[in-house]
Amino acid sequence: MMKTTRAFHNRSLIGGCILAGAMTTAATAQNLVNAGVADWATAPWTGAGSPPTAGDTSFFNGDNTITIQSGTNAVADTLRLGDSGVVNSSLTLADGGSLAVGNITSVANAADSNFFLNLGGTFTSGPLFIGGSNITDTAGTAQVTINGGSVAVSSFIQFSLGTGTSATRLIVDGDAATSISATQIQFGGSGNNPAELRFNMGEFGITPISLSGSVFGADNLDLVVDGSGYIGGPGKFTLIDTDTDMSGGDSVYGILNSTTLDFSGQGLSPSVAVEDGDLVLTLAHKINGNIRVYPDPVTDDLTITLGFASSTDLTTPFADIDLTGATLQLDPGDPTRLQVIIPNVTDNRLFLRLSQLD
Repeated sequence: MMKTTRAFHNRSLIGGCILAGAMTTAATAQNLVNAGVADWATAPWTGAGSPPTAGDTSFFNGDNTITIQSGTNAVADTLRLGDSGVVNSSLTLADGGSLAVGNITSVANAADSNFFLNLGGTFTSGPLFIGGSNITDTAGTAQVTINGGSVAVSSFIQFSLGTGTSATRLIVDGDAATSISATQIQFGGSGNNPAELRFNMGEFGITPISLSGSVFGADNLDLVVDGSGYIGGPGKFTLIDTDTDMSGGDSVYGILNSTTLDFSGQGLSPSVAVEDGDLVLTLAHKINGNIRVYPDPVTDDLTITLGFASSTDLTTPFADIDLTGATLQLDPGDPTRLQVIIPNVTDNRLFLRLSQLD
């Protein structure tokens, strides 16, 4: 595992944009209060006794574990999840279901509340608040997990920065989601706990977050990339795709409060950097005693570029490896790097243990 941390600075672009109420006046309120485990379509809604319509505000208070099943097309004008009272609740949008929120979606606005929004279907919304104004109390978790479907936020995603043990978190779980989009990521709240943006790598990649703007105040953000589920080889993966430069400019305060990249079981060397304004994860060959894994079948010659070297390293860089039939050469494109050429590889999984190369 590799972790880097920078000094934290509590800065908010939109200091006055903390969730205070719906942006428009909704027709009615269709609420769930201590509904327990239930489906959206048949849950015991207050008000009209039926699920909200496109003009309704919906409050989730108390303990609720609600699922929007496949084939259910749920709607609301404003959705306030965990709005009052101590709650430990969740709303799960299943694959094949949809949830369309015309205005605000807020997650865990109440003090000391724990609310988990799980998105596996088609989700559209106006501004998405991960934690509301009261998450700045000493406890509570606001968590949004995207593990499938598509997510289109027509405005910004805002993390509320809390204190004590409070936490705000957005998780992209694998590459099953077809798209994730918003205008920008920003921060509010009066606390100094950094928010967490976590990417759990799928077997061969990750779904990026696409922003028409950028990340405003990125030094409020802890980036975590979990590679435990990844079985692919070296490569580059865009984590945040922006239309503006994430690394500088008047609207960007800094790059990331901390970075944790865990590919310890894959034998890969991870790093993140801003490239062409985007936040990009690079997975490179790791050297010095680590195992290389190539899970895909290959039936042709395999060329592997390894580390940095000089021409004098060509004789004995791999004293403890049997590479029968393999040849070594300097990389034609970069003579400071070595290549190992292994002919006619047919194994589905190829392991090389490197020991001599620096």
